[in-house]
Amino acid sequence: MSQVRSRTGQELKDGVSSVQARGKEAELFRTHPELKLVAQEYKGVPALSRKLVQIQAERIQSHLPELQKQVILHKRQFVPMHICCYTCVCKQLSACLSDAAQFCSTQTLKVSHLTQHVSHNLST
Repeated sequence: MSQVRSRTGQELKDGVSSVQARGKEAELFRTHPELKLVAQEYKGVPALSRKLVQIQAERIQSHLPELQKQVILHKRQFVPMHICCYTCVCKQLSACLSDAAQFCSTQTLKVSHLTQHVSHNLST
């Protein structure tokens, strides 16, 4: 389970940026007697983001076979449909799957970039 520190209401009013908040979060995990015992892989927003992207990718992968079966079944039920309609459905499914894969890839890059950014700010 990931551990994060959210900005307080006062920090939001004061305009504390997300980068500053991540710095405070990292400091909390470094200095708090109990929280510094938490494994690094579970600490902070970047860890939570990685976990959420992983869960999302796994769910997409697990649902793709069923979606493919439904398309094939739909195709068989409507045999009189013109061949160009099948092509259209296949193109739409292909585009949807491509978009899902691209989204997962983009989210992974964002998490990676955020992690590098936070690490850089903590080292300076």
